[in-house]
Amino acid sequence: MRRLINPLGLEGSLKGANSRAGWVPWVDCLLIGLGFVLLGSRFLFAPGVEIQLPSFGGPLPGVPVASVLSVRSGNMVIFEDAVFTERGLEAYLAEEKVRRAQVSLEELDRGVMLVQVDRDVSMQVFLRICEIAYASGFSKIQVASVERDTAEREEW
Repeated sequence: MRRLINPLGLEGSLKGANSRAGWVPWVDCLLIGLGFVLLGSRFLFAPGVEIQLPSFGGPLPGVPVASVLSVRSGNMVIFEDAVFTERGLEAYLAEEKVRRAQVSLEELDRGVMLVQVDRDVSMQVFLRICEIAYASGFSKIQVASVERDTAEREEW
């Protein structure tokens, strides 16, 4: 009967099971689990800008603004009754900052800029406009939306 199970006689040349190799798979599993824990999203920094939103119990309060900037589809920027591109706006505000610095020794805070953004404008363009405004001396950005007429809403 033994010959039927082991026709080539290789059973005698086999060594006993290695009892020391039983812990290696457990260590591998522990290392893989540790990798998942350390590389989980809780320990990684997410890219982006942190915005702290205030809590309001009623309607949003108004804030006095120094300038109004509108961004329309096609990245058309309207500021002080002139139409700019992103780079054109950046150059214009940089020149204005230099003019203001020449007039007064200390750089004055320009206050709050109201930014009206069309729904077709990307978030990247909006954040770039905010960077330009901050670099030119505006201390805060006020974001507002205008409620559309019912006829415009029906066109959607």
